[in-house]
Amino acid sequence: MGHKLQMAPYAFPTKVSKECTPLCVVEVGGKKLRWLRKLVDRQYRVHLTVDQLPVLMRSKELNYAVRGYPVGFKAPPSYTGLKEDEFYLYNHLKFTITYREEPSEFEGVRITGFDVHPVSITHQFGDEKIDLETNLEAANKKDGWSTCSPGGESPVNEPETYLAL
Repeated sequence: MGHKLQMAPYAFPTKVSKECTPLCVVEVGGKKLRWLRKLVDRQYRVHLTVDQLPVLMRSKELNYAVRGYPVGFKAPPSYTGLKEDEFYLYNHLKFTITYREEPSEFEGVRITGFDVHPVSITHQFGDEKIDLETNLEAANKKDGWSTCSPGGESPVNEPETYLAL
């Protein structure tokens, strides 16, 4: 927590569309689960940068952009039908990086925007048992993931698939 800068485990090759890439598979319980709920309840945000540009969460329909993205969100009982608030985690991120090329003015590309669309999704891992990992090795083990399969549809925010905390 706080303002500690760290390198993110994401790789963004230039001018290449990248499919869904899992970074890790973890199970959260006990103290860490309570801690995540507290972060969501207190509306903590994650801030990322690329080439010193902050990540923005945008809405074209509502015409706004805000820095960072929330850790998750809290749904009231009127939405969930439960007796208490339900907490959900944003565990899937869709990044869009905009850039411009002007070969007559400069070499390479200049990044002009860095946007994120956070998604809460309960991933479907198929029949194969997934070993819990907290490193980038999970990216090589996504065969059978119906929610993150190569060439498959990109996950979207749907209440039926939210990942509850």
